[in-house]
Amino acid sequence: MDKVIDIEPVKVDAELMSAWCGEMGDIELSPKLLFDLQQILKYYAEFLVPDKEVEIDYPVEDMPPCASVDKTQVHIPLNMLLEGKVDNAISSVIHELHHIKYSDGENRICSRIFPFIHKILKTIETEYCGNKTSVWDVIQAQNPVTSREVIERTSRNQYAGFLYELFGDLFLLMNAVEDVRIDEKQPENLLKYRMKHEKECYENFVNALDTGVLEQDSFHSLLMRALFHYKNHTRDTEVEQMPLKFHHIVDAKPKAYVKRTMRSFAKAIQEHAGSMWKAFQEESGTSAIDEFLAGEYFSDEDGKAESCESLELDIKDSSDCKDIDSDAVDFVRYTFGEDDMTAFFDQAKIERDKDTRDRLVLSQGMWSEIEAFRSIQHIICEEPLEYFANGINYDTLIVDCVK
Repeated sequence: MDKVIDIEPVKVDAELMSAWCGEMGDIELSPKLLFDLQQILKYYAEFLVPDKEVEIDYPVEDMPPCASVDKTQVHIPLNMLLEGKVDNAISSVIHELHHIKYSDGENRICSRIFPFIHKILKTIETEYCGNKTSVWDVIQAQNPVTSREVIERTSRNQYAGFLYELFGDLFLLMNAVEDVRIDEKQPENLLKYRMKHEKECYENFVNALDTGVLEQDSFHSLLMRALFHYKNHTRDTEVEQMPLKFHHIVDAKPKAYVKRTMRSFAKAIQEHAGSMWKAFQEESGTSAIDEFLAGEYFSDEDGKAESCESLELDIKDSSDCKDIDSDAVDFVRYTFGEDDMTAFFDQAKIERDKDTRDRLVLSQGMWSEIEAFRSIQHIICEEPLEYFANGINYDTLIVDCVK
């Protein structure tokens, strides 16, 4: 659901941006500053991704909802601007521009994830209408699901919400690894934005661990620990022992590290998926149609859970998995997830008749105020005068009402 906002005046943290705009001092957020910010980011797009037409926009009410690598579209994050964090907003957009330049699109990434979802869910055992079977087979018995349906979020399977959530989490994992790779490619003159922003993100993560918002051994905690380990903000002994090493990430193309990443995180994913399934079962229960499908689909040997040698996973009963902490999960998903990932989580909530998070969008009125500056032309004039040998110089502002 969209939450329409107007940007209120707030003191901005734009220390690094001031190198472009001159000494900014104690200034407040305004339509003019938002216009200047957009122009700077469009300039960055032109030299960072010169071979693509990239749209740099604010999310605005009644406009398309989701920024996308596939669509070469980036949204300037309003949540940061509401807090006056202009430098962090610039960092975020620079990061997304590098995704557009170096990363595969969402559809390709997701298509690589789907086979691993199959393998992992096949190792998780669950009880379904009196049968001991794998989670994967329960889902497929109801209505076979394809990768395309999950990627496009069009599945009619009753477990679609569960799949969307799990898919989004694995997408979040792959994106974290890809973040390490693409951020290493940033030009030196832009690293100051990244380092300032990363330091704050790491401090927020440590605070979440210290205050108990996140558990140290949860899937999402491990994901973030790995991210900051590979980015050299901390040294994590568990991550150090994984098959996935820093050089495997930065010296490879995206598809080359998928298997190694999944093998490194397989046990954590299995535990997390089992926890999610247990919660989903408790919430949804079984129906008469489930009983019918169980009788039609399963024989004594059909649908049995199986270990997976390639991922080094034994069979795990979902009832043995930890209870999931929904608040902690949502904290990571919506704090560190990007638009194309959070779309999976939002759709999962819709499938389960739960409230989705509000998407911040600018009001049309605020957008019009920002766009108005596009019509202003600044012209430096020189005028010769009889009594002044050098003439006079002056600035003229013209409002072009034709634009």
